[in-house]
Amino acid sequence: MLPPSSALEHGADSHSAPAAPDNDDLAAAHQAWADGHWSDARLRAQKALATAAAHHDQRREASASLLLARALALESQFDWSRRFAQAALQLSRESGDEAGALEALLAVSRVESALGHDEEALRAAAEAVSGSRHLPLLHAAALDAVGVASLWAGDHGTARGALDAACEIARKQAGTRDASFQPLVDAAFAEALRGVDQRLQGRPVDASELESLLARARQLKAIGATAGLVQSVPRAALLLLLAFAEFQGAHLAGDAAGDDGHYLACLACASRLPAGSWMQSLAWWARLERAMVGRNPEEVLESAQALSHVSAMAAHEPMKRLAERVCAHAHEWLRDAPSFSATWF
Repeated sequence: MLPPSSALEHGADSHSAPAAPDNDDLAAAHQAWADGHWSDARLRAQKALATAAAHHDQRREASASLLLARALALESQFDWSRRFAQAALQLSRESGDEAGALEALLAVSRVESALGHDEEALRAAAEAVSGSRHLPLLHAAALDAVGVASLWAGDHGTARGALDAACEIARKQAGTRDASFQPLVDAAFAEALRGVDQRLQGRPVDASELESLLARARQLKAIGATAGLVQSVPRAALLLLLAFAEFQGAHLAGDAAGDDGHYLACLACASRLPAGSWMQSLAWWARLERAMVGRNPEEVLESAQALSHVSAMAAHEPMKRLAERVCAHAHEWLRDAPSFSATWF
């Protein structure tokens, strides 16, 4: 557990102390994050935060706090992540860092969604949208945050509208080919979850929109345009979301070979993320559905138990609720499965 920084509790005066030293743990922390070295990024960010607090450098405190919020959220330490995201927001505002405050709002929105606080998540994302209209990249990121918050709140229509708008702004105005990858992947993931929701309700699913989104995402992936917006979501996480959406697309199309390939891609992507991340649930979910297609009751049982455990431990509330629905569906399947192990579920 992380001890609270005294600077975060008491604030700091950015005009009353000498500049921070040249040896830059903060830059190293950001590089470690970009390279997927999660523990190193978190430890370096903690060190950078302590140094910035000692030098009363609010902007660097805010940047280190924001990176800590992101790292802790990826590790599913959501309560601590929220503390650091809110601290980053306060410090950015006090130091007059408009872009930093907007990025902090995005972190607040994501962690509030993870905690199941839909209203707070949507409010933070909407505030970021309102404050970023003159900053195209951040505006696209803010609309993406609205989409993600709406998705986890169960509002698929609003989610797709916001994500489509984020894709369009990123493509036309942000000035980099990478910019539209994150909202495009989030839109594909949202569409995949909409299909899951319909399937679990016993309703027919039209997979054509999902396939269209996946085709566009594949084009960007093929040219290496896979960065996240303003480092808010790491590349490894985006690739796992894309692999899971691809798995669902193949699943809906009845493509067993595609199921296998995309399941293996989910495993590979999940292996590059922290073991305690809520995103590990996606790999177990894919394994569960693959086992059901293969009519393997023992593997269904094992996967359902693991999915239930991993999602409960990670405590990403909307993911946990989804896992409960998926496991309930597996329970129904197991009742008719030709195996005595079904009675253990």
